[in-house]
Amino acid sequence: MESHTRAKMSGSLLARRLLPAAVGVPIVVGWLASEGYRAGYYSPEIGSASFLLLNIAAYCIILVICARALNRGDAARVKAVEDMRSSEDRVRLLLDSTAEPVCWVDIDGKCSFANVSCLKMLGAAAPADLLGKSIHALIQHTRKDGTPYPMRESGVHQAFGRGERLHVGDALIARLDGTQVRVEYWSHPVVKEGVVSGAVLTFVDITERRREEERIRLVVESAPYAMVMAGRDGKIALVNRQAELLFGHSREAMIDRSVDILIPDRYRDRHPGQIETFFSNPKSRSMGGSREIVGLRKDGSEVLVDIGLNRVETADGVYVLASIIDISERKRVEAELKAAKQAAETAKQAAEAANRAKSEFLASMSHEIRTPMNGIIGMTDLTLDTDLTPQQREFLSLVKTSAESLLGVINGILDFSKIEAGRLELEFSKFRLRDVLGDAMAPLGLRAGTRGLEVLLYVARDVPDALAGDPGRLIQIVTNLVGNAIKFTEKGEIALRVQVESRTADTVLLRGSVSDTGVGIPPEKRLRIFDPFTQADASTTRRYGGTGLGLTITSRLVEAMGGRIWFESQVGQGSTFHFTVKFEVRRGGTVRVKAGTLAALGETPVLVVDDNATNRRILEEILKGWKMLPTTVRSASLALEALEAAEKAGKPYRLLITDLHMPGMDGFGLTERVRSTPPIAATPVVMLTSASHPEDGARCRALGVSAFLFKPARSSSLLEAIETAIRKASKPALMTARPKPSSDVAPLRILLVEDHPVNRKLASSLLQKQGHSVALAGNGREALTLLDQEVFDLVLMDVQMPELDGLQTTAALREREQSTGEHLPVIAMTAFAMKGDMEKCLQAGMDGYVSKPIRPEELFSVIARVVPEGGEKVFHTPTPTEVFDRAAALERTGGDEDLLRELAGLFLRDFPERMARARRSVELKDAAALAAVAHTSPERRRRWPSRTVNSTNSSGPSRTW
Repeated sequence: MESHTRAKMSGSLLARRLLPAAVGVPIVVGWLASEGYRAGYYSPEIGSASFLLLNIAAYCIILVICARALNRGDAARVKAVEDMRSSEDRVRLLLDSTAEPVCWVDIDGKCSFANVSCLKMLGAAAPADLLGKSIHALIQHTRKDGTPYPMRESGVHQAFGRGERLHVGDALIARLDGTQVRVEYWSHPVVKEGVVSGAVLTFVDITERRREEERIRLVVESAPYAMVMAGRDGKIALVNRQAELLFGHSREAMIDRSVDILIPDRYRDRHPGQIETFFSNPKSRSMGGSREIVGLRKDGSEVLVDIGLNRVETADGVYVLASIIDISERKRVEAELKAAKQAAETAKQAAEAANRAKSEFLASMSHEIRTPMNGIIGMTDLTLDTDLTPQQREFLSLVKTSAESLLGVINGILDFSKIEAGRLELEFSKFRLRDVLGDAMAPLGLRAGTRGLEVLLYVARDVPDALAGDPGRLIQIVTNLVGNAIKFTEKGEIALRVQVESRTADTVLLRGSVSDTGVGIPPEKRLRIFDPFTQADASTTRRYGGTGLGLTITSRLVEAMGGRIWFESQVGQGSTFHFTVKFEVRRGGTVRVKAGTLAALGETPVLVVDDNATNRRILEEILKGWKMLPTTVRSASLALEALEAAEKAGKPYRLLITDLHMPGMDGFGLTERVRSTPPIAATPVVMLTSASHPEDGARCRALGVSAFLFKPARSSSLLEAIETAIRKASKPALMTARPKPSSDVAPLRILLVEDHPVNRKLASSLLQKQGHSVALAGNGREALTLLDQEVFDLVLMDVQMPELDGLQTTAALREREQSTGEHLPVIAMTAFAMKGDMEKCLQAGMDGYVSKPIRPEELFSVIARVVPEGGEKVFHTPTPTEVFDRAAALERTGGDEDLLRELAGLFLRDFPERMARARRSVELKDAAALAAVAHTSPERRRRWPSRTVNSTNSSGPSRTW
């Protein structure tokens, strides 16, 4: 373009310069010729010829110069045109290479140029489809609504008219195929020498952008909560219907307005900074993130809202999309809930206070009831050990049964109270499972025997025996379930079976099943069977007794011990209650048996006689576990046939185990027939019974029965009886399944501190019957005085006493011991049985705890546990102990019971004093005095026939001096 301009300028300059020469040369030549003629240099003819020749020569020169000048101008013009064409090609290539559609429109609105992108956008196959045609008529002839679009309203026309750049954000233009496309375009007017000669149009296809915006709009509009989208400048770009409803503004009133219209005045100064912070580091934040703010409605009211923020990126830039929800109602509900919670907390505190008051009342009532109950039961036991008429014994037995029933009710209510208060705690101690279950089932068997029922116990061989946990609660579970079964069973049997449910290296989950042949539970009553104070029938309490708490307490205990409880029942056929409990397994968890016992019993043929099929199966399983060879029969007559047949075959049975109570011929009748049949007369007999009668023991001795056990017999007791019967077949020894409670502790010097005279008499009698020497104190002050004067091995301390109670007395004793370094064992005796009582006693420095009414077994067990080891007191494995044999003693006195009673009285009066003297002699290490005390003892002992029995607890400690 520039070279073309220069060429035109050169041509003009040449023409201006040659024009004067072309005019002036003839004038000058004519003037010279005229002057020469006047001067006479030549004639007119010669002058005219010269004038003509000079002009011709001058014009030739001028023509030559003009030709040369014109040649130079044409070359410049050609070069300028070529340069211009090259420049236009470069511009065209540049415009065709851009992605934005571009076209050139002249002043008449006709398209003079369109790049490739523009052709493609408008659907043109070639430039000829557009060039020279009205661009308005082609692409913008119709509005969005389909009505004609006058050219004067178009952006191109307005740009021509104003001569200014014009931007149209959203326009709908037509394509040559009739379709439409949404565009954003800019119109740039072309001005030349102050005159608009056309315009350059630049387009952007915004179809996809608008689709995206539409999707966003639909999402926002369909949201169930208010949504507001704003840019970095804080202006609202998009709102939905929920926002209109929440804030009260119309959509039109909010679009392009600042979000400040939705914010109360007191918060507006913070908002620009918050917007800037978000856009500097845009992080989405969901609702519920504790972003609670106050919004402003159109009417000036405020609303509490929860807001979530999300970053939204569009073609127009980055926006923040706010999700807003009205939480006023939620806050109101939360406030109400908080108030309700506070009210509930207040009620809870009141309930806890009431519960504490109830617990204190129960503890007080427990003490008030247990204290006389202790005397009633204890003194009844002592009286039953004396000579009584049958009627007196019956009356006192009823007294004891009633007292124990009342005590059971008290214990049940107290246990239920602990459970309801969440204060039930489990103890943790080591125990032998089979011994614990045997001890628990023994009294239940006797109770069932009085009703003609069989009680059976079977523990599978793979069940570990050495466990750790709470054996007391296990006994309570078994007692409740078996006791219930006895209560609701009129005939048949009750069986407890224990097996392994699952096991790990350190724990075992046991499954117990208590089945009966009782009345069963109706289907409509089963859902409430574990509810407190509920029994299957409204008449049950009147018919069978009980509070309806047993199963409730049992289910809670089972849950506390990591198990569950369920049952199966058929009306008229009985029920089976299943429960699981978890214990730790100790080392040596298998059943302990004396060395050589099983080897001696192995391959021993045994005949088992019992009319109860279940009991026969259980005994058979137990005997097979000991490697014996059992044969079972259901009647005495079949037993005689089996004994005689085995004798004839040369393979006699080495032991007969028989039930006492059988239809037809009972166990006594069978034993008499055996003893009267020479070939089998020496067969050892072990007798099992479900009921107790005073004359049974004497009759067993008369028939030479080796052992007399009550069902269900402990497996250890049965094994010991079998071993003893076989080993001493020629010298049968009677064993009783109900030995008197005994401890494995040698005689002690015990201080009994008790203010209640009945309890004092009971406890001292129990202790003295075990050979212990007892000193008495009525309160704590008397006890401290006696402790200053005498040496004791143990203190039994009542907790509730006047002047100085047991806790204060123990604290004073422990304070004294700090200077001596000694420790005297103290066992608490209390009628309180609520949670925390034991802890209070132990914290006061006591070593053990016994609740009233005192149970001899529990008392002696605690004594055996707390008596200190070491010093002069040496513990060892129990050895056979000599005990009094009343039958043999009567033989010595010729059957004179009065004489026997007199001798016993003399012995009892004399023995404690001698034992006290002997103990003092030992303490003083005075051998001569000890010999003097013992001088007459052997003579006296020879008067009293005795027999050898093993201690009831072979695993417990014993002591010798």
